[in-house]
Amino acid sequence: MKKILFVCYGLGIGGIERCLVNLINELDSNLYDIDLLLLNPEYDLLDEITNEVTLLDTFKYSMNTENTYNHYKQEKNVLKRINKISRYIIFRLINKYGQKPWKIFNKVEKQYDIAISYSQNGLTPYYVIDKVNATRKYLWYHNGDYEGTGKKYKLDLEYYSKFDNVVAVSTDCQKKLSQYFSDMQDKIIVMNNIVDTERIINLANSDADIEIDKNSFSILTVGRLTKEKGGELAVNVCKKLVDSGFNIKWYWVGDGNQFGFLKELVNKLELGDVFYLLGNKKNPYVYMNQCDLYVQPSKYEAYCTTTNEARILNKPIITTDVGGMRDQFIDKETALIVNGEVDDIYKAVKSLIEDDKYRQKLILNLKQKNYEFDGYIKQYEKLFN
Repeated sequence: MKKILFVCYGLGIGGIERCLVNLINELDSNLYDIDLLLLNPEYDLLDEITNEVTLLDTFKYSMNTENTYNHYKQEKNVLKRINKISRYIIFRLINKYGQKPWKIFNKVEKQYDIAISYSQNGLTPYYVIDKVNATRKYLWYHNGDYEGTGKKYKLDLEYYSKFDNVVAVSTDCQKKLSQYFSDMQDKIIVMNNIVDTERIINLANSDADIEIDKNSFSILTVGRLTKEKGGELAVNVCKKLVDSGFNIKWYWVGDGNQFGFLKELVNKLELGDVFYLLGNKKNPYVYMNQCDLYVQPSKYEAYCTTTNEARILNKPIITTDVGGMRDQFIDKETALIVNGEVDDIYKAVKSLIEDDKYRQKLILNLKQKNYEFDGYIKQYEKLFN
């Protein structure tokens, strides 16, 4: 059996985390001995892992880098409190002066055939290179852009080159990375995310804690409330639709650092009874199943998970023309792909509200399309063997 270690920053509610769960569940437990290390104690999706997995102790190997000094002061055991506070101070000092703070983390003792940093986020790529013993090492890259500059860029140039491969989750993502890491072009390969079709359909038919208003045209978006997901675009499109006299409700499932800003914007535009910020939901599919239209207003993506999920449920979809969307959809046949401007998204939504026959055509085309991701697991098995 191949020994595989997956390392991720956490397993909270998000697209990357769901894709990791899907991959682990798809791997044959007779072929792979799987360990999982989460560098931060976020376990929201842990119970969705159905395969045989050994979860390594987060606090044995790392520390919660999201915590603050006050978190550690609350530790009741005096010796543990002193130890945690000391490590935290050292970590922050090392980080402040541009050194490598993960160097104070403990090594994983076990020898692996394969070690995977399942995200470019946080410290996971550096930890896998410096603190894990493995014959082969891979980095999964899920971002639709590269945002590193200065010291961060130099660090990534150093560490990304040490992986056997950097796995981009779409061809657009691969092209973007190749612009920044030109010396590594041969190492950057494409592997699309695993999608669990059966699970999505089953969960979509569950009971919802919130019933979507059936007397209005319902629009849904699922995604983190971060700038790149286009929350501000969605609210402004919603405002324009309301001002045009459309009877709509727009629901957004997800949480993030823009929640407060978007809540204020919703109130400022007097959309409190139209645009609903629902927060995180472990089962967003039950809301997808109820909506009339799914809209993805992202400013950039690598390979969007939620649009895949919406098309599995045969929902009419409008998406901005960002990374991976043209891999998933044929414009005007299985979705409307538009520019990421308020007017462009507004016109597309307006056209589908007004043209029920066109919406039904999109739905029919989705029903007739085979899912290309059904065979993706074979690509992973080929890479791991």
